[in-house]
Amino acid sequence: MRTPLHVLPPRQPQWRRRPAQGRGVERANRSARIEFWSLYDGPLTVADVTPKLAEHEFFHNYRRPHWALDCRTPNEYLVGIEDAAGSGTPKFRNVLSRYTRFGDQCGY
Repeated sequence: MRTPLHVLPPRQPQWRRRPAQGRGVERANRSARIEFWSLYDGPLTVADVTPKLAEHEFFHNYRRPHWALDCRTPNEYLVGIEDAAGSGTPKFRNVLSRYTRFGDQCGY
């Protein structure tokens, strides 16, 4: 009796198996390189970079319009999805309150 031999292809890295997930991460890394790291001129310590990176994250998500979102901020886009769904519990409207300390520092 002959048993057929089935050989599985070599396992591919995670990013190749799920390109949709890797695409978002790569785009976020590219945005950070272009919009934050290329302009950051301060000391490279965690204590110094963390608040500046938080300010950039606030600006990127709540103040900067994104072309792919029809010139809306990511927060405006998520609130629009929430309004369209008509859910009774707001998920995205109160997110901005978590960032008030960064908004105060940035002058937003």
